[in-house]
Amino acid sequence: MYRSESLVGAVLESLLAQDFGDFAIVAVDDCSDDGTMAIASGYAAHDPRLSVDRSPTRLGMIHAWNRVLERARSLHPEFEFFAFASDNDPREPNWLSTLVQELELHPEAALAYSRFGVLRNGTNVPYREKWLFDCHEIADPVERMRAVEDARALGYVMYGLHRRSTLDQAGDVPSVLFSDRLFLSHLALYGTFVQHPEVLWYRGERVTGGSTGRQRAALFGSRPPLWTFLPVSIQHTGWLARWMVLGNRRPLSMGRVQAAGVSAGYWARWLVRFYLYPWTKPQRRWLRIERRRLYRRWKRVRKGARHYGRALRAVARSALNAGRTR
Repeated sequence: MYRSESLVGAVLESLLAQDFGDFAIVAVDDCSDDGTMAIASGYAAHDPRLSVDRSPTRLGMIHAWNRVLERARSLHPEFEFFAFASDNDPREPNWLSTLVQELELHPEAALAYSRFGVLRNGTNVPYREKWLFDCHEIADPVERMRAVEDARALGYVMYGLHRRSTLDQAGDVPSVLFSDRLFLSHLALYGTFVQHPEVLWYRGERVTGGSTGRQRAALFGSRPPLWTFLPVSIQHTGWLARWMVLGNRRPLSMGRVQAAGVSAGYWARWLVRFYLYPWTKPQRRWLRIERRRLYRRWKRVRKGARHYGRALRAVARSALNAGRTR
């Protein structure tokens, strides 16, 4: 939760009104400076299923997601399913029970999600497009990962219902830009994704994506890590190489050599998709902007290097002259 006093009450009510019998809600306030925490604490005081925690400093969305998951494991160690929920996205009363049923019907699935709508001026409106994406018939993990990479609007899939066993194997949400795309692509190696055709939740009007600067502010708060200024393809591939090749976040049937091949293939497809073959107008415009930004950054770095080089040479000359006068 972060600065959402106008919507957090309605969202908590929609979550507490789920018709599934056994569930709990863990809420983390990301150092809001409005009435968000007070509203959530009021609901927690009247309903023991809700627990509220406040972060002492601004974490950003990624660390808040991981903190919620950590708190859920601590407070409810026996839970079987888990879902991320934003503070401005209400759910239908049968959202949880429907997705639990989908996961029980598909034991090979790592994630189940439904179609979504948008919340406009307090009204729930179904999304203008049907937007179907379902990879539960793809058996090969690598092929499934590629299908997830090619899907659009993956951020909405992130808010589906996850199986706890696959979350434990895949690990936390990566601390990189466009983390939802990397997280879901990696998660696809562990199981299939199942889409329910009904509209069961609604997306609020808050915008967190669209540009790398906005992404950094939303995902990491005021102090984004230095590696988030690298190209996104390098961030994602570096994370895969670190955790799948050098670490152990890979399926049991996959060795390090195959994991290295998967990481290299991910990087190659990213380059082709977003750099070498930008086939849509928004992508071409984004590529032009990125090229100009990188060129300006390179000019600043080169100018700074020349400045420090001249300063070092001046210091060296002065020291040499001082030595000669002695």
